[in-house]
Amino acid sequence: MRRGILTVVMIGAGLLLVIIISVSGFSSGSGESNKVYAGELYEVVEGSFVVSVPASGELAAKDQINIHNLLESNAVIIELVDEGSIVSSGDVLVRFVLLHYQGYRTRLLDNFRWHLHQISNHRY
Repeated sequence: MRRGILTVVMIGAGLLLVIIISVSGFSSGSGESNKVYAGELYEVVEGSFVVSVPASGELAAKDQINIHNLLESNAVIIELVDEGSIVSSGDVLVRFVLLHYQGYRTRLLDNFRWHLHQISNHRY
């Protein structure tokens, strides 16, 4: 019986000690919370909020148009409108030249020049 009373007294004393320490800790902390130190208060101003996200990769246009050569031969683009140019309906955007026609055209022009030279050198 004496042992049970001693245990209850010890537990009560421990609880009382914990309560006293808690109350003294809260009361000393509440006095310091009213103090304001330099640099803790800031004036609120409206401004921009810049967020930068480091990223890498490739950008692609949302609306993209690919120009494909629908000719069934080797063709070379010889003229293409500059990127960003303002164009109107009917403007030429791209010109192709067929490689085998390019050779034919070159031979035809060479032949024409040769005949023109022959005619100009011929005296009547």
